[in-house]
Amino acid sequence: MTSLVFGASGSLGSHLVQALLERKTPVLAVSRAQPKFSEHRVQWQCLERYEDFDPSGIAWTSAYLAFGVFSQHSLHEASVKQVADAIDANLLSQILLVRRLLCDAQSSPQVRRDIIFIGSTSAYTGFAGSSVYCATKFALRGLVESLNAEWSESDIRFWLASMGSMDNTMGQSVKNVRVDELLSPLEVARDIVNATNRTTNAFQPEIMIRRRRISK
Repeated sequence: MTSLVFGASGSLGSHLVQALLERKTPVLAVSRAQPKFSEHRVQWQCLERYEDFDPSGIAWTSAYLAFGVFSQHSLHEASVKQVADAIDANLLSQILLVRRLLCDAQSSPQVRRDIIFIGSTSAYTGFAGSSVYCATKFALRGLVESLNAEWSESDIRFWLASMGSMDNTMGQSVKNVRVDELLSPLEVARDIVNATNRTTNAFQPEIMIRRRRISK
């Protein structure tokens, strides 16, 4: 069974691919950019719009939605386009993509499938200067809760994996954060993959990975 990784050319997306390969899981990596992987277990598909993805004919068991944009603008300073682009990338495109996946999955609802949204600590705390970004992440929490209720009689599960700032371009752009305290994207990816691939009935739909200062 294949795992789908959307946004696979990004920092977390590429590490999710690596973490899945460590578990010997075949991967279909979907991205707007050209492929980064030569590993034979990775198939690659380039799409301009993720919501145009066609899952028919693919025996997929999990889908990781590791795409979106991070914007640091006060609402009154952001342009209408910046607001619309953030909502489209972080929420609307994800809803439309999952709608496609569910239309494919409804023919076999008792097949185990996991759909994983990538949240943020911004799904729990509103931060000054990133109100639109925080709003979209809060919305994903409501979406995950509602979808789990809608599909509670099936074997389809929905997850929200939220983490603090990671050691990548996005994390390094966050104001007042020390680079040496940022989370490792690979460790985050492994935690997400391990949690969502448990075979027991234990289900923790909201995965939280926070940063904590440690003595070296």
